Amino acid sequence: MNELPGSTGNTGHTGLPPPVEREHIHTRRVVSRGYLRADGLWDIEAGIEDTKTYFARNADGRERQPGEPIHHMQVRLTLDDTL
Repeated sequence: MNELPGSTGNTGHTGLPPPVEREHIHTRRVVSRGYLRADGLWDIEAGIEDTKTYFARNADGRERQPGEPIHHMQVRLTLDDTL
């Protein structure tokens, strides 16, 4: 995954100061996209996906390998020009 905007190492942005030593544990990825539909309406679609960097077991007992999504939620919102 690309660096976050404004994080250390991303040229052209005001970056964060270097962090102290740490271990990456969790990633939450949020993506949203806008679409103009053929009927003139707008679709806004968004998704959230969480992953862990370590083996985990869900409350229901299912095993999740490192990097495997814990959950992936999606939503679609349809709007007209009057919002």
